[in-house]
Amino acid sequence: MFIRATLLSATALLAAVEAGAQSGVGYKSVAEARNAVTALPGAKASEQQGWLIVKKMPVMWSFAPAGHEAYPTAVKRTVGQRDGSFDIDMSVLCEAPKPACDRLVEGFKSLNDQMKRNLGGAR
Repeated sequence: MFIRATLLSATALLAAVEAGAQSGVGYKSVAEARNAVTALPGAKASEQQGWLIVKKMPVMWSFAPAGHEAYPTAVKRTVGQRDGSFDIDMSVLCEAPKPACDRLVEGFKSLNDQMKRNLGGAR
């Protein structure tokens, strides 16, 4: 199984924005990511338990709802195959405090494991 998680805390995000760099999700902020991703041609958006989910396969975006401890956060997961099994490459842009971001990443790692099992990629 291969899962790569990239996490930027609010402090790291500020430094990246000040440097003009983009995060691992490809956008400078969660708001910028949300606006761009929801406008992608062919993207399908839905709401699941308050989260905005935007799919344009093989990429699935998850945006934390207001009120969530890790709000605002954008999670980008790309599903692919490596060595005959499914892999999920994950990047996270979390503008919340680091402890909340860390808990969010751990939760998504569990979701990724479950997704891989559902796709038949777990060995």
